[in-house]
Amino acid sequence: MATPTPKSTAIRPLWVIAFALVTIAVCLVALVVKKQSSQGSLAQSNSSDQAIEPALPPESATQKTSQKPRLVQTGQIAKPAPAKPNHELPPPIDIPVANEQPIPVETPTPPTPSVSGGLAPLTGRGGDQSGGTITGRVVLKGTPPPEKVIEAIAADVNCGKLYSQPVKTQFYTVSTDGGLADVFIFIRSGLEGKSFATPSTPVMIDQTGCLYQPYIVGAMVKQKINFRNSDPVLHNIHPTPASQGNREINKAQMAGGPPIGISFDTPELPVRVKCDVHPWMFVYVYVADNPFFAVTDKDGNFTIANVPPGTYTLEAIHRKAGSATRGVEVKDGTVQQEFTLEVPSN
Repeated sequence: MATPTPKSTAIRPLWVIAFALVTIAVCLVALVVKKQSSQGSLAQSNSSDQAIEPALPPESATQKTSQKPRLVQTGQIAKPAPAKPNHELPPPIDIPVANEQPIPVETPTPPTPSVSGGLAPLTGRGGDQSGGTITGRVVLKGTPPPEKVIEAIAADVNCGKLYSQPVKTQFYTVSTDGGLADVFIFIRSGLEGKSFATPSTPVMIDQTGCLYQPYIVGAMVKQKINFRNSDPVLHNIHPTPASQGNREINKAQMAGGPPIGISFDTPELPVRVKCDVHPWMFVYVYVADNPFFAVTDKDGNFTIANVPPGTYTLEAIHRKAGSATRGVEVKDGTVQQEFTLEVPSN
C-alpha cells in the first residue's frame, strides 16, 4: 500500500515560483522608476544650463554635420571661443593742412661797425648815400657818482656763475680825458617835408652775461630791431613804450633760439626794453623819424654820414646827463660839432 505524499510538500514548489516572480516584478518596477527619475533630473539640469549659457548663432546644415557634438556639463558656463586675432593695421588717417608753408628761418645779420662797446650801429646810414658828414665828440663835465654793484646778478644761480668779478651799473661810461659814451646824437629839425627810406640793415641787440649789449641803441621808425640770446638761460623781450603809436609786446626767448625782431611805428626817445626774468636788465632804444643818428663810442666820438646839404639842429641826449642842442650847417665834406654835458647837481 503506497504511502500518501503530504499536502504541504506538494504546495511548496508553487510558493517558491510565485515569490520569485513577485521579486522580479518588484525589481523591474524599481528599475523603471529609477530610470525615469534620472531622466527628469538630467532634463532639469539641461534646462538650467541653457538659461545660463549665451545663445549661439544658428548653424548651417554643413556645420551641424561636420562639427562634433557640443557637450555642456552641469553647473558650468559655456565660454565663447576666442576671436581670431587680426594682424592687419587700419589705413593711416590723412589730415589735410590748408596752404601749408615752410616756416622761414631768419639768418642773424652780422653786426655793423661798432660804437659804445660793440654792437650799436655807427649811424643810421640813410638818405641817398651822398652828402656831407657830421663828426664830433661829447665831453662830460663834472664827476659822476660811482657805479653800483648789481647785487642781483651775483645772487642769481644762473647769471652769477657767468662772472668772476662783481658787475656794476653803466650809467656813466667816461674815458680818461672826459669823453662820454652812450650818448644818442640825431638831427632834431631841418628835415621837415622830406622822407627817407627805412634802413634795411637791422639793429642788433645781444643778451650776453645777463645784460643787454649794447645798453643804448638808435633806430629809425619801422626799422627792424633783432634781439639775440647768447646766454645759456631764458630771457624775454618786453618793450614798454610811452607813445600810443608803439606797441607793447612780451616774448620769451630760449637760450640759443632764433632772433626776435620788433620795430616801432612812432618816434620815441627812448623806448625802454626790459627782461622780466632778470629785472636788472634794460636797453634803451632811441627811435628817430629820420636815419641820421649815431651813438657815441667809449671815447665820446660819433659820426653821421650821408647827410643832405642844409642847416639843421643837432641834439645830444644822455639818460643821466641830460641833453644839449647845436646848430650845424652841412655841405659837401665834413663838419665837426662838439657837445658838453654836465653831471646833474642833484
